[in-house]
Amino acid sequence: MAFSIRNIQDELARSPLVSPYPEDLAVAVISDVFRRAGQRPASLDEWKGFRTLKVPRLLEQSGMLAWAFHVSSLAAETVARPVLPPAGDVLGLFFISIEPLTAELIRSNTFRQEEFLRKWVLSVGGSIEGESPEESQRRLSRLDYGNALKEFERARKARLEEARIRREKEEAERRAAEARGWQE
Repeated sequence: MAFSIRNIQDELARSPLVSPYPEDLAVAVISDVFRRAGQRPASLDEWKGFRTLKVPRLLEQSGMLAWAFHVSSLAAETVARPVLPPAGDVLGLFFISIEPLTAELIRSNTFRQEEFLRKWVLSVGGSIEGESPEESQRRLSRLDYGNALKEFERARKARLEEARIRREKEEAERRAAEARGWQE
């Protein structure tokens, strides 16, 4: 069964914007989804381990995942998967993949929300309704906020380097002009 990203986004849009669920509630909601799917939920040690994955926004991201499970069909579609990978693997992969998305971005930006949902689908080994795997991957690549930030940083560094080169050239020209004036 393929995930219907459009339906899930519509359901999320009809839900009031909320703060991320508190940690204990988020862990409970996410764990219940895995239990309903017949899987052992991530242990408390695994949850602690997620914090060592360099995922500084783990609490807000897990809170937003719990919110999405609670107010949309994302949980039902996850549970309906014929085979769900182990919870620790799914969650570890998911939290790493959605970094640096914040709760505010997920909640208020349609593109970031779609990226969040698509990365969940990818983490559970699912597919997107009406899309081939290649189409889904292309769409996710275009949406990826982390890549956009890296591209922005590369462009910023390139602009700084161009400005440095321009300043050095202007300084060299100024010195050459001063040297010519002194020799005359």
